[in-house]
Amino acid sequence: MSHNLIDIVADGDTLIILPVGDSSDTGGSVSDAGAVVDEESVVDGEKDWADVETITDPKVIANQETGTTANESIRAAKRLKLSDGSHAEPETGTTEASQEIFHFRVSMRHLVLASPRAKAVLQGPFKESTPHESDGLLHWQLAPIFDPTAFETVMRIVHAQNKKVPEEVTLEQLANIAAIVDDLQCQESVDFFASLWAKKLAIKPPEEINVDLARCILISTVFGLKGLYESSTLQAILSSTGAMPVFGLPISPDALGEDIRLQIAIES
Repeated sequence: MSHNLIDIVADGDTLIILPVGDSSDTGGSVSDAGAVVDEESVVDGEKDWADVETITDPKVIANQETGTTANESIRAAKRLKLSDGSHAEPETGTTEASQEIFHFRVSMRHLVLASPRAKAVLQGPFKESTPHESDGLLHWQLAPIFDPTAFETVMRIVHAQNKKVPEEVTLEQLANIAAIVDDLQCQESVDFFASLWAKKLAIKPPEEINVDLARCILISTVFGLKGLYESSTLQAILSSTGAMPVFGLPISPDALGEDIRLQIAIES
């Protein structure tokens, strides 16, 4: 388990704990083993193995037969077909040993002013409102669903550290930020930067149902970007043949206008 301390405020009184799964456990590339797995093409844990290059390394095969793993990258694959016809079955799930944890030291005063959710948690009748006996700080552990770089960006904005806020972000990064802002309910603090980022990106929704279209919808609903909302939901209406997948993004049907909800269904 790896720990990372990020001092947003060096003498802050609150520690936000953000666990993040090790990407090496879920990666799609297994170049060392001679095979590549495209996880997006895996359906219900299965794959057409005719599309996967066979592993021929005898050390990998021998270790598979003895129940050990010669190359840690094999764990990243869903199932890899070996040249002897057997399959390598990697461990599933994020283990404690592979989990990376980020600690953000922040100011509760800044946080609760910007985030109604933080105020409810840190000043409410919960254990998070009591200083931790280990260090005297308030501890708030979040679910392992947020990108740590995006989370740091949001915290920099909340603490008015504008010089440490990036001037540009990618569409994926902006969607990651939107997910955090939506959860913390701190749109008012981040709206200005989100508008600048979106303008620089000159976002044009893709003409098909994919993760980028879902990102456009998420960003537009969280930050109230009317033009992007209209163009991305229109594209979703034109391209949808059933319930639109959200690709793990926190898009709520309630965030869409009633006229849009009547024309497209968001996958729950």
